[in-house]
Amino acid sequence: MATDNLFKLENFNPLSNCTFINDEQLVREELKAINTVLTPDLFKNVLQEALIDTQNLRAPTAPKSAFKNIISSSVVTFLRNKLVPYGWTSYEGRGDISFTITPNKTNAIYVTLGNEDVGKKKGHPTNSAKKGSELSKAHSDPQFYFDQHTKIYILLLHFDSDKLNIELSIPRNFSKGHVEEWEKRIILPTFNYNTFSSNTIAQLPKPAQIDNGLIKRKSL
Repeated sequence: MATDNLFKLENFNPLSNCTFINDEQLVREELKAINTVLTPDLFKNVLQEALIDTQNLRAPTAPKSAFKNIISSSVVTFLRNKLVPYGWTSYEGRGDISFTITPNKTNAIYVTLGNEDVGKKKGHPTNSAKKGSELSKAHSDPQFYFDQHTKIYILLLHFDSDKLNIELSIPRNFSKGHVEEWEKRIILPTFNYNTFSSNTIAQLPKPAQIDNGLIKRKSL
């Protein structure tokens, strides 16, 4: 008996011609096209490790903004722990913008918190923090910013009371420090993070040792 397919490949907004991808197999293919190391499970493990690393910041006694101020940096750290051993490089750009770049330098990932529309087909997701001015420069002139033509993917994270929505998306246009329009949105699995405990980390794969993690800094 045929069943409805919850996952589809379709244009999210005809006016912006944004490609919205949430089919499980197509998501895997999109990630593999960026780099063969990338999988939905890799991102899930990274986010689990980051959430456990920052669990104290979600305690009732923690400052209200502590978790939001730290979680993106923690995700970047654990993402690099997994990718640098495979030849990815770390790049600290101007304006405290951190990128993680594929070995062939063709793609870069930037991590940031997004608004409540992250992961929603009919939403209008964008970055919460006003980092768009530097992101826009890197996007519009990657050869100057990265010394070659590097495509930027933004890993958008949105946390509500009990779950985390995630997407890895390519920006098209910026306005006043925020992404206004997207070229492509790759939707990663949503999961509940209140079920994690301090014991969960012991069950996750151990990160590979990093011997020569390269961090480049662009001179001003």
